[in-house]
Amino acid sequence: NIDDSTLRLVWVGWPRDEEVGLSIAKVDGTYEVLITQVAPLPNTDAMGYDRMLVLTFDAPVSADDVKVTFKDVPV
Repeated sequence: NIDDSTLRLVWVGWPRDEEVGLSIAKVDGTYEVLITQVAPLPNTDAMGYDRMLVLTFDAPVSADDVKVTFKDVPV
């Protein structure tokens, strides 16, 4: 949590411009966040770069009440 209603998500991505998919749903009082991006190619030896997303909600939210899932998508 950055503050009572703002979360910061950080993950690793390729050192390039890429499209990242995001969906957010509230299910049984828990926010479910799905992030999709292209996975590294097999046997790749490369450095990743941090990706950061700041989400501001219209009400207080705790990071403990958020489930984040990452999914690789095909090239």
